[in-house]
Amino acid sequence: MTKVHLSAAGASCDTGGNEQLKSAGRERLEAIIPANTKAVITAELREDESNSMTDYYRYSTIRTVILGFSAHTRDLFPELRKYAADFSETARLSEENRRYEHREKYAGGEGYYLGESKYSGWIVRKTKYYRDRESIIDAFSLIAGDEANIRVKAQAKAGAASQALTGSFTIVDYSEKALAVFGDTKAVKDRLKELGGRFNPCLTHKGVKQPGWVFSKNKGEQL
Repeated sequence: MTKVHLSAAGASCDTGGNEQLKSAGRERLEAIIPANTKAVITAELREDESNSMTDYYRYSTIRTVILGFSAHTRDLFPELRKYAADFSETARLSEENRRYEHREKYAGGEGYYLGESKYSGWIVRKTKYYRDRESIIDAFSLIAGDEANIRVKAQAKAGAASQALTGSFTIVDYSEKALAVFGDTKAVKDRLKELGGRFNPCLTHKGVKQPGWVFSKNKGEQL
């Protein structure tokens, strides 16, 4: 049996201010998660709450750190080791040591993960998503609310945030709370999605119905 805490800092999720953390986390994730992401690589710090005298085994996850994103759902230990090396707390797990490799693909198992124990200390694992990018953002927004829980390599963050949008299009002040992008955006549609844009085929621009992308006003600087 396990007990998992899914808060940003590892505490329980019923404290005040979680909505603010989620909002901040969503904004951070929208800026760094690639459009083709199918899985998230995380480091989890676990605390053993087992009692061997009573045959009672469980752990608490007291902190989760986002290490990176994967475009596939295959279980590959070399991939996990690569991301483990980017975080000082899990760097030792990046060495090729079969003792750290766990394969628990059975009912009640933990799947593939790197670590010394599934009950205590740090482990590195892959969480797979078969839905859209938005579901990943929803799942990790609270964790990402604390920026210390994002340890994606600096160059990956910079690449996502600074990639230029080029093409024949116009950014307009669409309403009190929204911006809109009109024009030939086909070549940059994936990047617009990454920035949190929502496509709408029936916006109005210059008195004419036309397709475009809608963004919240706080995306102005990134656009």
